[in-house]
Parts: sequence; structure tokens; C-alpha cells
Amino acid sequence: MRAYKNILGSNGTKINGNTVGSEPDIDLAEKIIRLSDNSGADESECFIQWGRGCGVSIEGNEIKQASGGSGAGFGLRVLKEGRVGFAYSSSFNNIPSVVEKALSLSRISPQLDRHFPDAASHYPKVSCQYDERLEVLEVTDLMDIISKMKDALADKAPSAMVTRGGIGFGVESFVIANSGGIVFEERGTGIYASISCIFDDLGISTGSSSQESTALDINGTVIGAEAANLALMGQGAKDGPSGEMEVLFVNEAAWEIFENVVIPAFNGSQTMEGKTYLHGLMEEMIAPEGFSLYDFPLMKGGLSCSPSDDEGVPSITIPLIENGAATSLLFDCFSAQKYDTNKTSSGIRAEGMGGSSSYKTPPATSARNIIVRGNEEKELGHMIEEMDRGIVVYDVLGAHTANRVSGDFSVNSSQLFYVDKGEIKNPISSAMISGNALELLEGINCIGTDVKKMSGGMGSASAAFPSMRIGNLRVTGS
Repeated sequence: MRAYKNILGSNGTKINGNTVGSEPDIDLAEKIIRLSDNSGADESECFIQWGRGCGVSIEGNEIKQASGGSGAGFGLRVLKEGRVGFAYSSSFNNIPSVVEKALSLSRISPQLDRHFPDAASHYPKVSCQYDERLEVLEVTDLMDIISKMKDALADKAPSAMVTRGGIGFGVESFVIANSGGIVFEERGTGIYASISCIFDDLGISTGSSSQESTALDINGTVIGAEAANLALMGQGAKDGPSGEMEVLFVNEAAWEIFENVVIPAFNGSQTMEGKTYLHGLMEEMIAPEGFSLYDFPLMKGGLSCSPSDDEGVPSITIPLIENGAATSLLFDCFSAQKYDTNKTSSGIRAEGMGGSSSYKTPPATSARNIIVRGNEEKELGHMIEEMDRGIVVYDVLGAHTANRVSGDFSVNSSQLFYVDKGEIKNPISSAMISGNALELLEGINCIGTDVKKMSGGMGSASAAFPSMRIGNLRVTGS
């Protein structure tokens, strides 16, 4: 479930004239389908979404804003003679006009051989997607977590100032139904907390930390202490080295790189059309033997996990890279039909940065919950001890500018440290790291045991991702 990040502060929405108080039911979705089919659609698909959330933001050690609200709406896709039309609304009082608009738009759509997915015989179980404690959480409960973050930060770095942060939580439900017999409903919860600080003693340094979960299990004390430690480590930064060297991306930085540089290349349509660097490389070795990368939407407590994708297709695990070989691509329903291949439960409705779930957009191909496996899995400290010369990177900027056709990328970092003969010597003021996606994958020599759950920064995919050490990337120090 991802909607709790974008429903905070939204206005209440009415369903059939009544303020939203509970999740929409399957009956409503099926009524919309029947109306659409009776109005002339060959096939219809309805996606109804409801969400409620609350959040508190902090800035400069003060509470700046508390907001909350609920929102709901539905999206309708229709097929008429192979032409697709889509329309949506936040009001359930004008369903006929939405049906009419979707049918009208289908008349100007390209005519292709397309069909919505057939009814599923069963859906797998995905545990720990809903925590009833988040249904009854109050703003006062959020304040307690914020206090723990601030207190832990102050204990570690008394003179550090909180620059920003906050906490938000929510509950979301959705219903999917179509003319082919798909009927699916799901409910989930989510919570996110973060804090950032600035410290000026031996020079300005910053630190930040966050946690995200589907359950009420985040730890404010750990978040605050991690932010303070990173700020303290960053004191006394020096100019960085240049040249080819090992780079250890700590988990958040590693996921930022993979989310933008690696994962988009597994889009089935894009790769089949020659628009990514993986074109022609399927079944080829692109990473060290023993390294595997999976889209695993069935993970217990995974942030974007569910028994179904947003088209009602039962979720499956997709091996993108297995034992070093590129083995699978991702397809939503329509793209799978176009290329006469199997659906991979990768049809996701996501809108805007961060890829929050939304009824306002039709499904598109997306990874859902990325995990990695490797023969070499070690604690972060041991990964550093094995480095001869290199850098440890805690954040990256600019990964979204990577060239998806060539795989070339160049990122900057302002939270990084120089390592010499297994020891962190000093923080570095800034550096640029560049390379190619295939070089990056081939250079993986160790992954960490420090797996962290994170949602996407630019897209809808989430991850349970470790730190990762890469050999021989190009580093340009400041």
C-alpha cells in the first residue's frame, strides 16, 4: 500500500452523497461495470480507491503542520472494438458521465487486439499488509514518536538543529472488478517517519534517517540516533580522491542507484523495442554468478506488496536476474498481449513522484518490490574492512538522469567517506560517481546484511534493499 504518502491533508470525498467512512465495496464496482457494458463497452474495468491518513511535519525543532483527511475515487477503463478509453472521478454521483467520457475517448484510441485479464482462480496470501493499530492511531501518538526522534538526536549531538522531518500514517483500500469476472479487494496500512539535522562544530555537516513500514513497528529512537551519528561522522570534511575505485553504496544510496539505473531496463515493452541497454541481452550473464535480483510482491510486510497487481492479476515472483543472468522482463496485461508473452503481475496505477497509488491513471508496467540475493552477504563493517581504497556513499543525487538506452549514469554525493586499507579516514565534501549500468552490475562484489524497506523516490517500486559494494567505478573528488 502506498497511498498514505499522498492522502495526507486531502479533502473528504463523498460516495453516493455520503461522506466516506469505510472502504467502498465490490457491489459498487460491479454496478459501474454493468452500467458501462450496458452503455456499449465490449469490456469494462473499474478500480475504486479509498484512503485516510494523518501527518505531522517538523522544522527547526518545532511542529510546523498537522494535517489529515480522507479521499476516494474511481477509474474506469473500457474497450470498444479493441480501442481503449479511460476516465476517472472523485465523485460517485456522476458515474454515467464518467462512462460516457471513457467511451468517447475510446473512439480516438488506436485499434489493437487487447483484452482485460480473465477471472483468477485464486490469489496468493501476503501477510502483514494491515495493522489495526494504525486504524486507531491519533496525532498524540505521532507526537510521542517525534519526541523520541528529537530526544535521541539531542543525546548524540546536543547542538544539532532539526532542519526537517515528520511522520505520516494511513489506511487504504481498493477494489478491482472487470467484465471478465475479476473481483478483488484489498486493505492495507502504512507509516513513515524521518528526521534531518544540521551540525556546525568543525564545519557544517548534515545527517538524516527514516523508517517506513506497513505496521506500527518503527523506532523513533533509532531514527534520531542514526541521523545524529551521520552528522557527527561528517565533521571535518576534506577534498575527495579521484580515479577508479571501489564504491560502497549504503542501502538507501544503493536503492536510489538501482531504482533509476537498473530497474527501468527491465520494462518489457521498452526493452523489446530496443529502448534500454538490455535489448538483446536476455539469458546473457550481466552480473556475477550467484547474484540474483527479484521482483517479489509477495514479501511479508513489503511496502508495495499485495496478492494482486492493479489489474487484478495474481501476484507472482519474477526473477529479473538469476545467478548473474538476465532472465525475465516485466509486462502489464496489454504489453504482454502485444508481445505474446505472459503477464507478470506488473500493472500498476501510479501518479507523480514517489509513485503513490492512484485511481487517476490507468495501469502501466512497473516493478513492485525489489529484493536481491548473493553468495557474498556481510555486515557493513566487514564490507568496509575489506576495502583497500574507496569511498562509502550514504546519498546520491541525479540518478534519475541516467540514460536508459546506453546505461550511462553520473551522480553526485554530499554524504560520503574516504576508506584506506579498511578504515574510514575522513568525510569527503562532495564527489561525482559515474559509470555504466552493465559495468555497475558486473562490478558487484558484496552485498550487505543490512536490508532496509524503502519506497521509491521517483517511481512506484519499493524495495527491501541492502548495502552494496561495487568495484572500479569512476570517482571525481571535489
